[in-house]
Amino acid sequence: SRGRWQRSQEPAAPSEPEGDFHLKGATPDVSVMGSSWRRGFIRIQNEHTFGNGLTVEVLCPVVEGMEAAQWIAHAMRSACEMLSPQYAIVFSEAEFSARNMDFSNGMRAIGPCISDGLPGLYWLNYFGRELTEFLGAEKLLSAPVPIRERIGEGILIGLHTDPDAWSTPEFEATWDSAMEWIGREYFFDRRFPDRPIVRPPLVQRN
Repeated sequence: SRGRWQRSQEPAAPSEPEGDFHLKGATPDVSVMGSSWRRGFIRIQNEHTFGNGLTVEVLCPVVEGMEAAQWIAHAMRSACEMLSPQYAIVFSEAEFSARNMDFSNGMRAIGPCISDGLPGLYWLNYFGRELTEFLGAEKLLSAPVPIRERIGEGILIGLHTDPDAWSTPEFEATWDSAMEWIGREYFFDRRFPDRPIVRPPLVQRN
């Protein structure tokens, strides 16, 4: 499974070094990758992306005596509580490949960057304060999903207890119901790649 935590706030100390980093634990099965830039958003060609981000990748079934799914869900909650990200998602590699990867001509990710829309709805999804206001707190907290939690200034939405269940009829039904409830117009859906997506307000202030 892989979890991504992203925020646009500037680092607290302007003197801190900028750039990317990659940390590994006692085994190569758990790694942490991230980026830290003084600007909240960085521009790549004509698109904006978060300047500060953190990715945790878990490749083993058990971490610190816990099942990997349980461990990364706990890490997700802890990170959102401590870091107050604007946006965070957790997914299995298979789920992300099915929703956001194109292998028809090599390999490339599909879907919008954050400046143009949310890339999708996944196993776990955290919407920070601005996205919660944008999507509607009451709507998120009443979504037809098994996991709905307030964490810090945002809301966590979970579609299932098992990230590997993404291809089951139960998970797909929950995903479809959540998309309809929250608003399909806010998320990329590879079945309708040309459908307009409502742009989130995150980069408009920069």
